[in-house]
Amino acid sequence: MHDTHVRYPEDPGPLVGGQGHLRYTLCDRNDPDVVRIRQDIPHDGKGLFVARLGDTGVKALIEAYYPEDIRSAYVAHQLDRYRVMDYKMGRLVAIAEIFKWIGEIDQRRITEIQRNARNVHSELKRNHDAGSHKIALDDGIAAGQEEALDNWMDFYADAYMNTVEFASGKPRVSAYNPTRR
Repeated sequence: MHDTHVRYPEDPGPLVGGQGHLRYTLCDRNDPDVVRIRQDIPHDGKGLFVARLGDTGVKALIEAYYPEDIRSAYVAHQLDRYRVMDYKMGRLVAIAEIFKWIGEIDQRRITEIQRNARNVHSELKRNHDAGSHKIALDDGIAAGQEEALDNWMDFYADAYMNTVEFASGKPRVSAYNPTRR
């Protein structure tokens, strides 16, 4: 039985990046690694596939999508000509090979993928990007500077008023007082 995320089980597996003749062999849905990816990864591991690399016993977790899920700009600039042909034929296109292993997948790798899937849990979602964070910092600095300027202006106005009040109605005292000895 083929993986439920594979739409066309009779199609060959996706091409390995940069190779015109080497294809991944997708594992069936009864494979324990496929079961773990589909159960433990958020959104059933959409876009992630477990594949074999020939008869070597090496498995790879690949990121692959069907043509309607790939932006045309990505196809034009990032895919080699072999994968572009698969894209035009409507086949599954491998975008990236995430990691390889022999035997069964390590739980640390599953945890890493879960940690990187921040868009699944609202409490883990990043609310701001780096640009908005910099703008918030700049606004905080500007507010601090404006407060300091307001405090200085209040102090200056109070000092001016005190000086005027002190000097009003009193005779002028010269700073030059020659004393005779």
